[in-house]
Amino acid sequence: MEINFVNEFPKTLGCVVEYNGKKYLLWHVNSFGKAQLMKPDGTKFSGTPEVAKCKWLYQVPIVNFNKTDYVVDIKHRIISLATGKICFESGTLREFILEQAKQSEIVTIHAKYNMGFLTFREFYYQTITAVHDHLKEFFPPDYRVVY
Repeated sequence: MEINFVNEFPKTLGCVVEYNGKKYLLWHVNSFGKAQLMKPDGTKFSGTPEVAKCKWLYQVPIVNFNKTDYVVDIKHRIISLATGKICFESGTLREFILEQAKQSEIVTIHAKYNMGFLTFREFYYQTITAVHDHLKEFFPPDYRVVY
């Protein structure tokens, strides 16, 4: 039995998901249980797909400021999880929120690897999955790889 470790993580607000082959930020789940998504360019996705149809990719840092949760995406945009809008594009509050995001448990993986922000646990499981897939390419199916 093959396990997709990455998709075992719960889909939480402020995570990046894949829907129909494209990446989106999950910024809200409405009262009908539908996902409200944001496109990578910062605009809202017009549809509201089922949350179960969104594949979890990675979590971005969440900062709580003034009783509101904000996420900081890979492009260092600050997005309100209450409204789905880009906030604090300049000023001292922007610097404060960015600094708080740096101190979270989320670690930055270089953008050239296209992995964004990951917790150590998520990075570990993605690495193990990548190694497993790599080994399957070079060993015939009758070999058993145990790790």
